[in-house]
Amino acid sequence: MTSLNFYLRDKGSKTETPITLFVSEGGKRWKISTGEKIHPRYWNLKKQKAKASYSESLSFNQFLDSFMKEVQEIILQLKSEYKPISGRSITNMLIANRAGDDEQKSWNLLTHFDAFIEESKTSRTKNTLKTYHTLRSHLYAYEQYHKVELTFEMINKDFQQKFQHFLIKHKQLSDTSIHKDFAILKRFMSHAADKELHDNTVYHTFKIKAAPTVQIALTQKEIELLEVLALSSRPALMKIRDMFLFGCYTSLRYSDLASLKPENIKTEYVDGDEVTYLHLISQKTRGEVVAPLDPKALALLHQYQDDGRPTCFPDISNQKFNIHIKEVAQLAGIEEEELVIRYIGTKRIEEKVPRYKLISSHTQRRTFISLFFERGGSVEACMAFTGHKNYKELETYRSKTVVHKLKTVQNALRKRE
Repeated sequence: MTSLNFYLRDKGSKTETPITLFVSEGGKRWKISTGEKIHPRYWNLKKQKAKASYSESLSFNQFLDSFMKEVQEIILQLKSEYKPISGRSITNMLIANRAGDDEQKSWNLLTHFDAFIEESKTSRTKNTLKTYHTLRSHLYAYEQYHKVELTFEMINKDFQQKFQHFLIKHKQLSDTSIHKDFAILKRFMSHAADKELHDNTVYHTFKIKAAPTVQIALTQKEIELLEVLALSSRPALMKIRDMFLFGCYTSLRYSDLASLKPENIKTEYVDGDEVTYLHLISQKTRGEVVAPLDPKALALLHQYQDDGRPTCFPDISNQKFNIHIKEVAQLAGIEEEELVIRYIGTKRIEEKVPRYKLISSHTQRRTFISLFFERGGSVEACMAFTGHKNYKELETYRSKTVVHKLKTVQNALRKRE
């Protein structure tokens, strides 16, 4: 009899640890890598799945269920073909299931989507891959509810309406989340079309409206509140505050900020003046970033100089950073309320949220860009800082502050007068 169970590689780990599927068959036991990791505190040892407190528990557990189901099907196939069952034979078939060959055209949609996720691991960030797994779980749930097996040909207007209704009614997703699911689905369909796996073009017509999300940029006054906040008694929070401010001074994404090295700091003479600047290739876009450092940014760099550390700033995970920067902002008094509006189908939901709760590592980049334009900076100069390749990309990060909006209106009124 076949027995399948999930285990953590290191139950005592203080960081994320790999999840392994143990397969027992005929007195033998093999380990199969799932390719997924989780922190032990979010793992339910008894139920062998992620705890409900884990933010991605639903999609994560659905992926584990589908992975176990796939291994079970492989074992049944090996038995029916009288082939030896081993860890190697199971793993090879898992790899084959994700390989690109002529047999792919007989796969169902979810099997192709698994291959799409696997191929994306070399080019997409961990957070992006999580959104892929989330869509995968939603598609699987849709199949189970409607008792169908999706194919490329079934991704039509009828599917769009039914899937959207399913996500609203059964998953209680907001329009923004549904928009994200359909955007990834269209990306996947285009990827499959490039590989000549289908000739369906209907998905190009899918249009899902999403209410604009509230993505704030800090004002100059709020930046100053953070700068003067006394945190000497709480050094951990002080490090996070300082890293956040450095991001606001330079526009760096968190991935580039966390990996910034001393060799990325350069000096050059411009018109007789020595200029210290950042020079790096962005991890996300691979665009070149050339950003002069002002005295405040330089002071923070000098403050965290450490010959024994390869990076300019202490090692802090993005998740931990996002949790504690909210605490820092609250201590600084950034508590003005923002009206957050979202939609679930036709239902409009309004909620007043203190600004500190809306702050994350990405706020620092949006803050730099917004304040840069508020001060009259040029598009060309801003793109040198941010690494954007065109204005359209840059504009998506630009949050017009109240001061900027009032200046624009006042200037227009003055011209009229």
